[in-house]
Amino acid sequence: MRPTSWRERYVALSTFVGRNPGLVWHFAAGEGMVPVSHTHLALTLGGVVFGAIGYYFIVRGMRIGEVSVVAPFRYSRILFAILIGTMVFGERVDMLALLGIGLIVFAGLYSLKREAQKTVQQKL
Repeated sequence: MRPTSWRERYVALSTFVGRNPGLVWHFAAGEGMVPVSHTHLALTLGGVVFGAIGYYFIVRGMRIGEVSVVAPFRYSRILFAILIGTMVFGERVDMLALLGIGLIVFAGLYSLKREAQKTVQQKL
């Protein structure tokens, strides 16, 4: 057996973790296969492509830039996801989702504030 690179292991793990639970859930629920319309396929592929591009630049920004500057842009994904979900897919955000989003944003902002205070204290 040949040694594998970290990239090959990552792709294999991502495929296993991402695809297999979805297939198991699909068949366990007893749902039948339904053909996907061209419109839904285009919307899904557009979401995947633009999401991957956006995520690439967020990761690149986190590697290059100062975390306190880049981190707010990570949370802007939530806002854009809500807007696109509402405008394109007709979804509605309920109070439980808003509370969860608020908790995520608050925890992130609190962590940023705490890290900024630690940085200031270390410089003194």
